Amino acid sequence: MRILHIAQILQGGTASHLSEVLPHQSALWGRDNVAMLAPADQAHYLTALDRQQIRTFPTAERSFGALAALMRAAGRLIEEWQPDIIHLHGTFAGLMIRLRRLMNARKRRVPLVYCSHGWSFNMQVSPWVRTGYGLIERVLASQADRIICISRFEYDTALRRGIPASRLRTIYNGIADIGDDSLAAAPHDDPDGPVRLLFMGRDCAQKGYDTLVAAMRLIPPAQAQLVSVGPEASSLDPASLQALGWVGRDDIPGHVARCDAVVVPSRWEGFGLVVIEAMRQSRAVIASTVDALPEIVADGVTGFLVPPDDVAALAARLSSLDRGTLSAMGARGRQVYVDRFTADMMNSQIISVYEELQTSSR
Repeated sequence: MRILHIAQILQGGTASHLSEVLPHQSALWGRDNVAMLAPADQAHYLTALDRQQIRTFPTAERSFGALAALMRAAGRLIEEWQPDIIHLHGTFAGLMIRLRRLMNARKRRVPLVYCSHGWSFNMQVSPWVRTGYGLIERVLASQADRIICISRFEYDTALRRGIPASRLRTIYNGIADIGDDSLAAAPHDDPDGPVRLLFMGRDCAQKGYDTLVAAMRLIPPAQAQLVSVGPEASSLDPASLQALGWVGRDDIPGHVARCDAVVVPSRWEGFGLVVIEAMRQSRAVIASTVDALPEIVADGVTGFLVPPDDVAALAARLSSLDRGTLSAMGARGRQVYVDRFTADMMNSQIISVYEELQTSSR
């Protein structure tokens, strides 16, 4: 089977997802049968692929010219490479390649799989913008043979937007295990010291980092310390915060190992990959009660859920944490990861979708 993956942008969760999917498929079908079309200015994220597997278009910008270049590059590659399955990743790859399919309705239809990796119509933007995104997704749903939703929340909201259930499949994200027992060690040797918290993500409206920083200002440094991976340091940061900026993906497990709990204060979240990264290493999670997060974090069992945008509630929860409770929650979270969120499970389900389409297209 020859699989062509296409993404308009890689940075963030899409790159993490592809780092699990592409090596598995390359091992299964051979590197000559798995290719990736990606922006040249972000191709460095594709560390799991050989150079010859990567095809590029100029840039991840979302200008008309850049998106048109993506469409042209995809058209040439589809004609030349003749894939058996096309797998689209992200809203704009889904938009441009499905538009191309609509405009070339008389050509051979290669089975097409689409995953938005988080519906655009679930973002906290104006209702008019969300309505527009929903209309586009509903109209173009007919141009994808299967649409993968990354959570039950995403599946349910797709149904409410009029996307047919017959095209939808729910496949949770999964990640490979660490395979290094040292990364599950105790975070430090001071049992009476402050609880160590970790934030991983961008400093943007979606991730709620501003709410977390405001909450940390209300907590004495002797009670809790926060390390953030992603945001840059600011002179306004409280004394209890150490902002590291962006770090290499290979460094993430080490930071998780040194914390007691991971904080995910998002305002919207189609899945929440950092949650299962924490669970994989037996770390409790403090997350917002939004979107898909309650599907993954069981309140009082594998972590705690708090209302989004509620600085006082988040500060109260973070200041009341104790290591014994967090350790027990982390152990239960590890079992949830093993039972539900491994890369093997995700990859097996994706391949089942491909095989279903191959069978129906014969």
